[in-house]
Amino acid sequence: MITLFVLTFITISLFINKDKPPKKEDTIYRKISMFTLSVILKVFRIRLNVQGKEKIPDEKFLLVSNHLSMFDPVIYLKTFSKNYLALVSKKENFKIPFVGRYMAAIGCIAIDRENNKDAVKSISKAQDMLLKSKYNIGIYPEGWINKTDEPLLPFRNGAFKIAKKADVPIVIAVISGSNNIKSTGFLRRKNVNIDIAGVISREEVAEKSTVQIGDKVRLCMTECIVKRREELQAAECK
Repeated sequence: MITLFVLTFITISLFINKDKPPKKEDTIYRKISMFTLSVILKVFRIRLNVQGKEKIPDEKFLLVSNHLSMFDPVIYLKTFSKNYLALVSKKENFKIPFVGRYMAAIGCIAIDRENNKDAVKSISKAQDMLLKSKYNIGIYPEGWINKTDEPLLPFRNGAFKIAKKADVPIVIAVISGSNNIKSTGFLRRKNVNIDIAGVISREEVAEKSTVQIGDKVRLCMTECIVKRREELQAAECK
């Protein structure tokens, strides 16, 4: 059964042109992608706990999050599948055989973190998708997976230009626990939390500079991360 699914996954991916954006959101590629993400979560025994989803506005938005693991995109794309979330992701991910094709097919956008000119084009593309499609956009302002003990890496504030140019609010999310998935393997159940820590309104996004937005997002994320760490430490002491 698994072999048949993998073969089907690979065969269908060959029909995807990853150099062309999808013409519509609901496609067979999206259905296969979401099913595959569900399988990955089950195989790795990942239990998701999402809090604060009621804070998400009933309008298009830019979602920003901290970044802890290679599993984060899988978790976010599945968690916000009903919101048609598409991620701005490093260009290297689009070179992964078959996977990169499906990423392109569900609206994800490649970005070259080392090429500012290319990055500007990616931001412009994300803005257009917010304005002209059902997609909401997700991006990691840190730009890299945080493997340090610090709550956050330095931000690339250019990410917030997407919200300013598209005139949309920013949803601030914090993920915790995803950095433990790989180390615990398949046997143990992994709890991953996603907290919607806050929302910056369209009006405030328009008023503030990207640096000011970055400072506010950073403070909001840091407070949430510290709180989660304290809760985990308290639970371990019991």
